Amino acid sequence: MHFNYGLCAESFGNRLIAIEEYEQALRRDRFFWRAAYNKGLIYLAGAKPEKALEDFNMAISIKGDYAAAHLGRAEALLALRRTAEAASALRSWLRVSRPDDPRRAEITATIDRIEQPSTSGQPRDF
Repeated sequence: MHFNYGLCAESFGNRLIAIEEYEQALRRDRFFWRAAYNKGLIYLAGAKPEKALEDFNMAISIKGDYAAAHLGRAEALLALRRTAEAASALRSWLRVSRPDDPRRAEITATIDRIEQPSTSGQPRDF
C-alpha cells in the first residue's frame, strides 16, 4: 500500500511524500528492495548522492541481481567522485545485466575512461 502511494506521489512530482511512503513500506517490510531503489532514484535526482548510495546499497543487499540498482549505485559514486568504486559498480552491472542490453558497450567504454590514467593527475569528471 505505502509503496503504491509512493509511486503516486512521485508521479505527481511530490518527492518528499514519495520518500516518506517508501520509508513506510520499508518499515513494514525491510526486504522491499523496490522501495529502497525508488528512494535512491529520488535522492539521486535531487542531488543527494550520499543518501542515494545508501538506498542503492540496501536494494543490492536485498536483491543482488537487480541490474538497475548497480547502475544507480555507479551514478551515485560518480557524483561523489569515487571513480574506482563506480567502475567496480559498473562491472557488477555488467555481470548481472542481460547480455543483450544495448547499454553494455557504453558502460564498458565508461569503465575504460574511468580506469584510463588522467594526463593532469586530477580525477576525471563524468
